[in-house]
Amino acid sequence: MNNKNTFFFSFLAICLLIWGIGGPILIRLSLFPPSLLNQDIASLITILIWTIGFALLASFVWSLINKSRNKEDKAVIPDPIINVVKFEINKSFSDWVKFFDNEIKDQESAGLTLILRLQSNQKTTEVMAVFKSLPGDLERYLLENQQKLVSGGFVLGSEKISTYFLDEELLSSGLNTNQ
Repeated sequence: MNNKNTFFFSFLAICLLIWGIGGPILIRLSLFPPSLLNQDIASLITILIWTIGFALLASFVWSLINKSRNKEDKAVIPDPIINVVKFEINKSFSDWVKFFDNEIKDQESAGLTLILRLQSNQKTTEVMAVFKSLPGDLERYLLENQQKLVSGGFVLGSEKISTYFLDEELLSSGLNTNQ
């Protein structure tokens, strides 16, 4: 049973306890004068009023509780981020590119959108790939595809990931960053 159901049944149990205690107390108080109604009918009307009133009050309280809980429960949808991954390869760049290009569909299905890939001009075994994704997608992809990436030339443990926030407004405005 999840927390929401547990909370609901706890609330219901408390309501029933209060209702069960309050009903007999109200019957003893005798809300109606004995000259107006006989004791059995007065007790019945008192219980009906108590039950209806308590049900309305409990419903109102439950709606207030749910309103505040729903604000807390709303999932925060993270904005896309840019991941810059620098890593070493143990194959030639051209061989690694062939492998990497064959991986694009798997990357896309993992939520990664390749922006560019580069080779260092100082160290030919150093490569950089830039991806757009949601937080955690790149790390999950690297972890789930570790063996396949190693077989393609990726040197495990050499990766350095830098994360940057993506300015969607800037991109959608068509700003040319090559100027």
